[in-house]
Amino acid sequence: MAYDLQTCVAIYAAAHFIIVGLSHLFRPRAWAQFFVLLARAGEAGVLAHSLISLFFGAMLVAFSRPGTQVGVALLVTTVVMIGLV
Repeated sequence: MAYDLQTCVAIYAAAHFIIVGLSHLFRPRAWAQFFVLLARAGEAGVLAHSLISLFFGAMLVAFSRPGTQVGVALLVTTVVMIGLV
C-alpha cells in the first residue's frame, strides 16, 4: 500500500511523539540526567539540543502541507519545539 507524502509525514511525527513520550513516561531519570548533562555542557549543550530539535522540525516543515489540519498541527508543534515562539 502506497501512502502520499502528507500521510508519511504524519506517521513519522506520530511515531516520534509516541516513542519520545513513552520514553519520558518510563525513563524520566534518564531524561533528567540527559538534560543535566546538556546544562553542564553550557552553550555546546544548547547547540546539541537545538540541532536535535531542528532536524525533526525541519523534516516536518519541509514535507508537510500547512493547508491541511494535520499540516497546521505539525507546523505549530514544530515551531514550538524549535523555540520560535
